Amino acid sequence: MKRISIIGLGQAGLRHLNAVAKLKDIEIFALAEKDPNVFDKLELETEIRKVNNYELIDQTDGIVVVSLPHSMLKECSIHFLNKGNHVLIEKPMCLNLDEAIDFEKKIENLKQKVSVSYVHRFRREVCKIKKLMDERILGKLISTNSEIYTLKRNPYPEWLLNYSISGGGVLIYSAIHTIDMLSWLISDRCKRVEARLEMIQNTNIERSAICRLEFENGIISNLNVAVVEDENITRWKTTFYYQNGIIELTVKKGVKLITEGKTFDYKNEKELSDNYNFEKQIVQVINYTKDKLSPNIGFDDGFQALNILHNLYLSHKQSNPIDLNS
Repeated sequence: MKRISIIGLGQAGLRHLNAVAKLKDIEIFALAEKDPNVFDKLELETEIRKVNNYELIDQTDGIVVVSLPHSMLKECSIHFLNKGNHVLIEKPMCLNLDEAIDFEKKIENLKQKVSVSYVHRFRREVCKIKKLMDERILGKLISTNSEIYTLKRNPYPEWLLNYSISGGGVLIYSAIHTIDMLSWLISDRCKRVEARLEMIQNTNIERSAICRLEFENGIISNLNVAVVEDENITRWKTTFYYQNGIIELTVKKGVKLITEGKTFDYKNEKELSDNYNFEKQIVQVINYTKDKLSPNIGFDDGFQALNILHNLYLSHKQSNPIDLNS
């Protein structure tokens, strides 16, 4: 029976817990959360160990899901990797690129696997557009445009407003999903980026951004990102412009293909649980670790997204485009 522990039971951690709880032949070995009130609200089996410090967990095999504030992700993951566990680590994997470089050095000789939780890749509409893109039915992809308007959380988690803990704002905790998705779907290296950010007053935390990514194959991706307070204008949409048509991807809704004056809708009609992408992810991670294969979304994917993000922040700071080769 595979052992799984979960570290951190915030918004994402609870979704991981709900996904793991649905699995058969799995032992939830331990849960770590510093806020004791969280445990009081959960209906848990009495034999599951509950602690307020992850260092008290003596798991030495299986999988540990690390879902902590950004500045704690790396050290916690290294702790459990060194104990012999595989790790599924929440995005963005590290606080920044420097941490990712150090992370890579510290785990280069370990056999354990690192997976990164980019759960948008497991959404059915994203899987559908991946299939359509692989079929190349609209010819050459020219450019993409993403609109990411995410609802302001109320109350706003204090750690997200602390730059030393969060590492940034809406780009690092939200838009990085789209950065990873575009890198995966376009299947090429990002060579150049440019960004302009608007910061929350008296902070280094961005609340909106306009970004441009240029890939080696000539594809240009534009991202418009903002935190909004009106739920009616929230959206997570990417439009893919081809020589012979358009594909629109709207997260949680579906895919629309437009070509030769015709529109084909691939709507998400079948009801699934709100957590289905987390459920698909943990199953895939278990299968990969069981077969000793590389994870589907691994350290290199996490590093690539952080590298792009790092240079977007640098571009804003320097008011210049940044060549990722430099």
